[in-house]
Amino acid sequence: GRFGAPFGVKQGDGSGVCLVGIRSVQWNAERTRLFSGCGVLKGSDADREWRELAHKRSSVKRMLGWELS
Repeated sequence: GRFGAPFGVKQGDGSGVCLVGIRSVQWNAERTRLFSGCGVLKGSDADREWRELAHKRSSVKRMLGWELS
């Protein structure tokens, strides 16, 4: 399945870290799927968010050696 939820670890001293999976690549014998996400807030600019999503997908494509179109 898809994963895009927060993941957190709390240390014994009360400190911790929380990460959010906003990029994901899944594949099987037939196809490969690339997902990306962003944090949309009340003051977010939709055009900027779309550009951010495209940038995230492009960075993953470069890491995988995929041609960018």
